[in-house]
Amino acid sequence: IRNREERLKLDSINSTIVGRTVKVGVIKYGPFYDNGCGFSVPIMEALKTSAKVNLVVVEYDFNSDDPYYLKMQTALKDG
Repeated sequence: IRNREERLKLDSINSTIVGRTVKVGVIKYGPFYDNGCGFSVPIMEALKTSAKVNLVVVEYDFNSDDPYYLKMQTALKDG
């Protein structure tokens, strides 16, 4: 026997993620989140049910002084 180590195997994501808890980040930014009432959370709730996973939604406040958000705003305006 050359190699006694167990061979690596690739499981389907459907079988490995079922029953797990997934942390999801949502940025409370108007165009994406509609000032706190946006489409992101309902879509994630529907996916949670169909995928049989638990979601923990973490809401991040929008900070327009952060360079990342400024770049995002510029990209949205420029199309």
